[in-house]
Amino acid sequence: MLRMLCQAFGLESNGSDHRCEQRFINCARALNGKGKQIIPIIDDAQLIPIDALRKLRLLLEDFPKNHNLVLLGQPDFNTTLQLRVNEDIRSCEFPLSGRRIRVLMTELSS
Repeated sequence: MLRMLCQAFGLESNGSDHRCEQRFINCARALNGKGKQIIPIIDDAQLIPIDALRKLRLLLEDFPKNHNLVLLGQPDFNTTLQLRVNEDIRSCEFPLSGRRIRVLMTELSS
């Protein structure tokens, strides 16, 4: 997933995971310096292994605080997040209703 994010931002994804991660974090900081933010939106998040989501959450801890991650998933995904073992992922959870999603998408497109 990390390499896909790097490629999506036109960053070199070769080399170690650590180097790829550093490039991505540096890109986020550079965009933040220009007043922009990164908001990855992942649809069908219930299909992503929990370990991968955990790594993604850890990666985003190094981002400027105005960046966000939006995970969209089926109702069973919320059930998975409610398990005690997934509390670290759930700690940054903010469930969105249909109305909130429309407001978020309107804000992102402006």
